[in-house]
Amino acid sequence: MPKFFRKDTLTKAQLDNWDYAIEQYNKIYENNLLEQYNRMTIKDKKQILDKEYDISLEENKDELIKILTKKFIYLAQPGDEKSALFFRLLNGKRALIKPPPLSFSYPCYEFIEQLEPIEIGTLNTKGSVYSLINKHTDYINYNYILIDQGAWKVLEVKSENSMLITHQNWEDLGFLWNLSLKEIELAKSSTRLIAHHDANLDRITKYDELLKEVDYHTDTYFKKILISLNEDRFQSYKNDLIKKYDKIGSMMAEQDKLQSEQYIQKKLEQKLPIEPTELEIDNYRKMILNNYLNDSIFNKDGVLYIKTWVLNRLQPKTLNKNIYI
Repeated sequence: MPKFFRKDTLTKAQLDNWDYAIEQYNKIYENNLLEQYNRMTIKDKKQILDKEYDISLEENKDELIKILTKKFIYLAQPGDEKSALFFRLLNGKRALIKPPPLSFSYPCYEFIEQLEPIEIGTLNTKGSVYSLINKHTDYINYNYILIDQGAWKVLEVKSENSMLITHQNWEDLGFLWNLSLKEIELAKSSTRLIAHHDANLDRITKYDELLKEVDYHTDTYFKKILISLNEDRFQSYKNDLIKKYDKIGSMMAEQDKLQSEQYIQKKLEQKLPIEPTELEIDNYRKMILNNYLNDSIFNKDGVLYIKTWVLNRLQPKTLNKNIYI
């Protein structure tokens, strides 16, 4: 599990907020324990308490919390570096009255608090909204879609490229989102194509920049093959990577050599010259370009665009204080 912060590298502001974060987290933690307990059947309560169910115990909140804390030890404790909530409190932000939607099993507060559109790059862009909808099951009693592995309730299909959705935790508070398929200039997208060919270029946004990037990867690939043919040149190449990346550099060099050996072995089996031909280089260049220009990213008049699903909060237009603890 990732860590959201490290206790030994806290800023002054975070250190000043530490006691506040602990106090707030304890309140939320205890409330969550009690809510989880109250949703249980009497049978489950007996099993959790590991003794005959005694309703009088529920009146002793402190004692009940002690027992539940031991039983639900997997829940993040106050000060846990793996807690997104504690990290939020540590930065002086308030907790929400309900858990936010999850993104790959982690709380995503942006889904609730961000009014600007959020790109959802994990959804398939080939089909319509209907290809995204899952029918209700025994566990989820409504039609839903999965956004970053989290279930969202489908309220209405507006068109083949748009639907109205909500999240079960926030539906009763009037939260509504629109999910639609958009074409966005790559320069304005959260998706970034890194420019390895030019350290001064922040990102690749134009077709001519992409062609230069493709040339760079093509040249680099075949240069590594030629380097691997000469042991002295390879050792020099490996040493340079070790100086730059330490042990990882050595692994990178050996991986490059392995790929080169596989390439050479294939050429020998085909009884072809080891030296790459112009046709081979050109075909590799086309393959790299096609890897970039896929179903999502495309070129329009020299400008790169991305086709992606976009989540846009419709309601409420502005957040009020009532959604915070």
